[in-house]
Amino acid sequence: MSSTVTGHSALKRAVRELGLAGIEDARAEARIVLAHALGVALSQLDLHLRDPLPPEVAQSLATLVRERASRRPLAYVLGETEFMGLRFKCDERALAPRPETEVLVEEVEKRVARDARGHVLLDVGAGAGAIGLSLAVRLPGLRVILTDVSADALALAKQNAELLGIADRVRWLEGPGLTPVVEAALGAEVTVLASNPPYIAPRDVPGLPPEVALHEPELAWRGEGEEGLACHQGIVSQGRALLPILRLVAFEVGLGQAPAVAELCRGAWPSFAVSIVRDLSGIDRVVLGEAARG
Repeated sequence: MSSTVTGHSALKRAVRELGLAGIEDARAEARIVLAHALGVALSQLDLHLRDPLPPEVAQSLATLVRERASRRPLAYVLGETEFMGLRFKCDERALAPRPETEVLVEEVEKRVARDARGHVLLDVGAGAGAIGLSLAVRLPGLRVILTDVSADALALAKQNAELLGIADRVRWLEGPGLTPVVEAALGAEVTVLASNPPYIAPRDVPGLPPEVALHEPELAWRGEGEEGLACHQGIVSQGRALLPILRLVAFEVGLGQAPAVAELCRGAWPSFAVSIVRDLSGIDRVVLGEAARG
């Protein structure tokens, strides 16, 4: 009787192990992990399920499934993720880019696309660089500044910029908020401010999934202040004072936080039109402030 392991039998085992570990969509993730181990596109996976798994692939799959079953984020297990149709290197140095953040990128792109060459975008708290680097790829004339308090996160963002072939249009500055931008005397050049700051309110921390609480850098997700909006408040305050030609601001926010951040923006930039955009789940996810077009 043959003991050959096929892709189909390996997939069933992976689904079972991930399900027992509490992974919500165990089948979808098992398929992604198996495709990664085989080195094939997910869309082509079904063509390989009847084939025997080479021993090295079976070993790689077992390792990947074990790591994911420990509740390490899937993007970290694979070492990469897709965001805005681009591949980003991911590891514990920064948050893994989320699909909901694509809403922010899309909204900024809509407003900047007509005259991208006239804009300099500042991505505050850039992490892996998903926001600023995606926009740099999609808007070839755009210049980008990425800041983060974490040198490790900036190093990851640099790797991603190099992989995307846009490092020549990006500057990396280490430090909190807008401080490194001012120290580099770049504040007077910034026309667009985009940020996904830490915003998990202290009261919500006990309910976080293990992927976030145990594996992703706390500095990147834990918000300060009762509502978790201290970083938003600091960036808005600095932006009002230090970015004299700012034309557009865009912030990602958590559940229920949009009205407060919208009011912050209205107070800082009274002449801006402030709006709120929902993500695909219907959650108010992005707050935008835009100067009238001249």
